[in-house]
Amino acid sequence: SNALLTMMLTFSLVNMYMQTVYSLERKLREAATHDALTGLLNRGKMQEILDSHGPVPVSLAMLDIDHFKQINDTYGHAAGDAVLIQMAELFKRLDNESVIVARWGGEEFMLLLPNMDTQAAYEFAEKLRKSFEAHTIEGPGRVTVSLGVISFTSLQVLFKTSSPNSLMFRIAMNLLLRFYLFVLSCAYAFFIACPVARNMGVG
Repeated sequence: SNALLTMMLTFSLVNMYMQTVYSLERKLREAATHDALTGLLNRGKMQEILDSHGPVPVSLAMLDIDHFKQINDTYGHAAGDAVLIQMAELFKRLDNESVIVARWGGEEFMLLLPNMDTQAAYEFAEKLRKSFEAHTIEGPGRVTVSLGVISFTSLQVLFKTSSPNSLMFRIAMNLLLRFYLFVLSCAYAFFIACPVARNMGVG
């Protein structure tokens, strides 16, 4: 009887230990890939996804909360956090499971929009912008958002901003440049690996 009780107690302790370890591992994995405040993917994870995505029909949208520093300075960081959380909640309610969203920077959010051309991606992001701006947040009230869209299908860039935002433009141009370099590297690799292509180039 004592042996059975000891065995059951040992099993229970081992089970609790394993559950604790599993929970800690899950939290560590999530901390490595998710933003702590919003629960969205973080920049590092989105960068990893972008690096592995390849030249397929896809658009990227950047949404940037306007005058965010002013919100923090005027109403406090708690109000700024509330704005970020409100934006994240909007993304979490998306009915399009193929859209990948990450908190890219302090007040910037990036959306990976598969199989959308520039116009479709812009309309999608514009609907999100209007939906967010319809909310009133305690303290700052109505908060506006700037957006930018870049498409790797048509290589177009579209912006809508209520305040000049060079950061979004630099990010978009950087991503576009990386795409061009990726295509060029693929073409070069094909040229080197394929004798027919080399012969055609020589001829």
